[in-house]
Amino acid sequence: MYARGIRVSLSQAESARRELIRTGAIDTSLFLLREEKGVVIPVTGLVACREGWEPCFAVFREKRSVRGGYRELLEPGDWKMSLPGSFDVLGTKALIKLQPELHDRQNGIGDAILKANGSLDSVFRDDGVSGEYRIRKLTLIAGTGGTETSVSEYGLKFRLDVAKTFYSPRLAVERKRVASAVLPGERILDMFAGVGPFSISAARAAAGGTVTAFDINPYALSYLKENAALNRIVNVECHLGDSMAIEQGVPFDRIIMNLPQDGGRFVGKAMSLLANGGFIHYYERTEQAGIAARVSSLEEAFDGLRVVDVRMVKSYSPAEGIYHLLMTRDR
Repeated sequence: MYARGIRVSLSQAESARRELIRTGAIDTSLFLLREEKGVVIPVTGLVACREGWEPCFAVFREKRSVRGGYRELLEPGDWKMSLPGSFDVLGTKALIKLQPELHDRQNGIGDAILKANGSLDSVFRDDGVSGEYRIRKLTLIAGTGGTETSVSEYGLKFRLDVAKTFYSPRLAVERKRVASAVLPGERILDMFAGVGPFSISAARAAAGGTVTAFDINPYALSYLKENAALNRIVNVECHLGDSMAIEQGVPFDRIIMNLPQDGGRFVGKAMSLLANGGFIHYYERTEQAGIAARVSSLEEAFDGLRVVDVRMVKSYSPAEGIYHLLMTRDR
């Protein structure tokens, strides 16, 4: 795979690898590339280089079994058919969903994941998202690295706590897609900002504009402020509170609504805050067979709302998907 990397000498290879792991910048899906006089380390985005580090592009070998290769380290048996083929990696943390019948084997599974993925320091069982703050219910099953980590995404870095905030690495491409639609000078509202991946990506694109970011989770807001400073983003205004309490003022040109489970009840509020001709990036979990009917119901429910694009971001189950609806206000 042709990808971005950092070329270092053999004497610097281990220290550079550890530093990139610490900052969450190493691409764990690719093998290091060994050369005659050095090593090329795959990275996920632009990296602030130290002395002796050379940014480059190279052809890396993919770890096609990284997320599933841990199975080979476990004792044989039909029970392995229930193991998931993949899991989420957030920096140095692995989050894996396990069926209840595997819980008594979870520590061995976690240990195998650590052995198969040298850049990880902790493995957590992920029992899904719940609660007022919509965070994952996690159980440590291997490692001792704590819950705080950092991730890199298209040249941006984000600090977060996997137990106190929500971040999905699977939406990185989606965030890039939304940021690419942002125009300089836009006034943008992120109604459910979390640690800031949408807000900061959009703010970087909105030169001369502003992003107003809201979240009810105080831990997320703290990381949002830290991440804005970390990425030298100064045009993000951070607010702790419910998006329903946002007061009307100058209308927003673009509104981001990434709350797939419960975002529907906020659509009316978003419409009241949107400028004529502005856009809403709305995400919703819904049945694939019912997406057309859902679009029609939204357009009928809100005067002036028009859905101009529908796209499934990812499948949620065999019958359901997470959809992106691009909505505008005609009047």
